Amino acid sequence: MGDRPPFFWENDPVALEHIRSRLALIPARDEDAEGAYEAGVALLIAPGPQILLIRRAEHPADPWSGQIAFPGGGREACDSDLLATAIRETAEETGVTLSTGSLLGRLDDFRPRRPSLPDVLIRPFVFGLDAAVQTSFSNEVQYCLWTPLRRLTGSRGEREIEIRGSLLKTPSCLAGDGEVVWGITYRILSELFEKLGPVFP
Repeated sequence: MGDRPPFFWENDPVALEHIRSRLALIPARDEDAEGAYEAGVALLIAPGPQILLIRRAEHPADPWSGQIAFPGGGREACDSDLLATAIRETAEETGVTLSTGSLLGRLDDFRPRRPSLPDVLIRPFVFGLDAAVQTSFSNEVQYCLWTPLRRLTGSRGEREIEIRGSLLKTPSCLAGDGEVVWGITYRILSELFEKLGPVFP
């Protein structure tokens, strides 16, 4: 086994505590939300380790239409905070019920970099699950996919992505059967990998 941390090993009871301790090493950075639309997303990690991603439904009014993303969405009046938003939206989009007890930590706040996108403050929360639970997605989601973290980390690189009719090279990785993960979802994943440390061979 060498010096690999416990997070690497499937079904190890210390794995989730390892993630929790890694996320706690550097406190997440809050951004000023003034003037921005607020959203909460959930990073669900299950043994493997693997993470739950969704493919957003195609919709002409959605700037992230058809992209690979995390479950989550915009804050509503019923939400006490963005953690409540992430939990509610995950249940609505994927049928997965989360609790604050499964929360492992959170990542920095993110905002889109392209000026053509809406000003959204996105707060990512990391949850640990005992198993890759079955999903039942809503009409906002084309499908859900549990993806091994090693599949994501092992496929990182630059790829040509079509953005508004133009091909641009952008950092990305691959999920599932070759779905390209890029943009703000890739940025969030990159911070997760950085905070977890060198856990992959």
